[in-house]
Amino acid sequence: MAFCRSSQRVSLAIVVLLALCARFSSASDKFPSCPTANCGGRKISIAIDSSGSMVDTDPQNLRINASRSLIESLVSSSSADANNKADLVSVIDFDDIAKVIYPLGDPSGASSVLSEIDSSGGTYIADGVNKSIIQIQSRNQDQTSGKSGIIVLTDGEDSSLALLLKQVANAKALGIRVNFAFLNPFGSITAPGAPDLLKSIIGNGGIYSTINSPTAQKNFVDLVLAHGLTDQDNPNPNGTTALLPGLTVPRLISKDIGTVKFSYNALQDENLNVTVQGINGQILNCKLDNGQAQQILSTGGLYSQAILTYNASQMTNLKLEVSTNSITEGLFSVTVKSNKLNATRSTVISAASTTLPASTAYLMTIMSLFSSLMFGIMTLL
Repeated sequence: MAFCRSSQRVSLAIVVLLALCARFSSASDKFPSCPTANCGGRKISIAIDSSGSMVDTDPQNLRINASRSLIESLVSSSSADANNKADLVSVIDFDDIAKVIYPLGDPSGASSVLSEIDSSGGTYIADGVNKSIIQIQSRNQDQTSGKSGIIVLTDGEDSSLALLLKQVANAKALGIRVNFAFLNPFGSITAPGAPDLLKSIIGNGGIYSTINSPTAQKNFVDLVLAHGLTDQDNPNPNGTTALLPGLTVPRLISKDIGTVKFSYNALQDENLNVTVQGINGQILNCKLDNGQAQQILSTGGLYSQAILTYNASQMTNLKLEVSTNSITEGLFSVTVKSNKLNATRSTVISAASTTLPASTAYLMTIMSLFSSLMFGIMTLL
């Protein structure tokens, strides 16, 4: 008799579980299936500088390695499924002019053309961005806005800054995010027209960062993927920005913009120097917080710095906040130097969105209920 009652309870538990699963299935129509990560179905163009100056600014061909890593991160047609639609990618080679060396298509074949990139000729970045826009618009124009991105790998010395700024503005108008990697062995973000270009890239929702070593090249790819190749990947690019060692990341700031936030996952026994450098002369208030103690410093004057240090005795999530009382919009940059520059790190996840989307929260609820039900069933048996 007791066994019969237990069987009835088990049957009831299974019915409830099936009902919850059915409810989640119907809820999936209301919420996106992968709202916080790479959902695929994107159109990406990689524009690679092949000008003669790259012989000096990128002697290790870091831009080629970064391009290969970016391509490998995309969803090919063979790996696509119901939750990850196939991406499309094009590869643009630019020097005096830009040329399409891989038309918009399946990522699986794109890496093979990277060997064609050389280092000769002038630098016409604007044409590289323009050809990228044309490629992205060549297919599924109604699926461009919010689902498209351009990654430019260059030493930043454009032959026409005005045209480059125009093309970045065109990309923004079409809903195409633009990210820039600035190849510079000295690690500086300074380049002809840098302030205007930085403002344009950041205003587009993109990342502009330096690459000056193989580790920085890898970290740039991780940073761009965490920040989002497209608006679909991260709808809030002005939220908290992840930092990685060896990279210099600029941001816009003013009193109206408010506090600019960054996060850094420090490893055990990692010694850090976090340099906040003003570019437009504003006084910047900088706060580094490990959750228990804060370090506060300020900058003052043109290109002045605040260097915050931290020695991590254990793995720690650090928060950096930068603010100003200046009503004038300006630029600043953050650089992280570490004694564990080459250490293996877990995949960086942008902290831009800290609220779980409804579908994810709902699934977690189902999983919790499932665990409780299974525990109850095992108890009854």
